[in-house]
Amino acid sequence: MRIPVLKKCCCGCMTVRTGSIVIAVFGLVCYGITLLMCLALITGLADWKVGLAAFLPEDVTRQTSVYTVADVVVAIVWIICDSLLLVGVLKMRRKLMIPFLGLQLVWLTLGTIAAIVLFVLFAVNSGSTIFVAVTAVVFVVLYGIAVYFFFVVYSHFKELESSPPPEDVKHAQESPESVPLGDARESSTKSPV
Repeated sequence: MRIPVLKKCCCGCMTVRTGSIVIAVFGLVCYGITLLMCLALITGLADWKVGLAAFLPEDVTRQTSVYTVADVVVAIVWIICDSLLLVGVLKMRRKLMIPFLGLQLVWLTLGTIAAIVLFVLFAVNSGSTIFVAVTAVVFVVLYGIAVYFFFVVYSHFKELESSPPPEDVKHAQESPESVPLGDARESSTKSPV
């Protein structure tokens, strides 16, 4: 099965290169905020019972607070991968995009497994079918966006495959005598008159 390659992203509004930059910056902002929120929870500057957590049962809230340190680690890993993606796109270095693509693929796979397990647990243990339904809809929308982000970055990754490495481009621009080989031979064989 081949992975689809896009020519444009955001309904044709921008190139996949620009889309990859937007995705990297978006990821840096989101995971930066996540990191700050988790650090605020760890240091006691914030409380879990705000936002949607106020609607969760107490035992779920307690279990969730245990994973804050794991959230910090995940946020740091994503910040590193998004930073590498941004540098890779800006400097046209495909290899720097690989950590993002690999992590995104693993994340999508593990996210699917975790979502199935959580939906089953919530459906069995929770009396609120509305909560389960809303969670399922939110997951499907976010998962679809994440898959699309993967396709956009992968498409730019494949686009760079046919481009010359940045060193070759830089070398050709710096060389003052960019003479084709055939012309160089002719000029060296002619004697000055």
